[in-house]
Amino acid sequence: MDLAKLGDLVACPCKGGPHRIVTGAASALVDNKPAARAGDKSSCGASIVTGLDWYQIEDSPAAVHGSATSCGGQVVAASTVKIGSPRGGAMQPLSPAKGETHNRRVIFKDASGKPYASVAYRLELDSGEALEGMTDANGEADIADSRFVSSGVRILVKE
Repeated sequence: MDLAKLGDLVACPCKGGPHRIVTGAASALVDNKPAARAGDKSSCGASIVTGLDWYQIEDSPAAVHGSATSCGGQVVAASTVKIGSPRGGAMQPLSPAKGETHNRRVIFKDASGKPYASVAYRLELDSGEALEGMTDANGEADIADSRFVSSGVRILVKE
């Protein structure tokens, strides 16, 4: 398995892709670049959400070729550093990052399908947590590092 590093590609469905890994470990290098781990970010804003739990880098699972991202993409690693499974046994499955979060890009549209361009919005969770922001000119909004994937969400748009 190829270890992932800063600058490796992330094949994802996000606009403008493919994207690249933009954060990495300060203390571990792969091909003279910071090693990528679960929790590190892609240029689309997504986080790497799976890695090798038995190969820790700075207390996070090491990202490898095929590690999943929170936007539904996968890491495309290409390095000279190859690793195998521990003690030659069966390979461990990729595990989710600690405190898994998800980055999502959403488009707010009215009933006719027209995007809500440059409007304020507020998302309210069943738990009482809330997120506020502004849509862009296309009605798009990045909901970064949210925990909104498993909760009921109420969406309020200021017209």
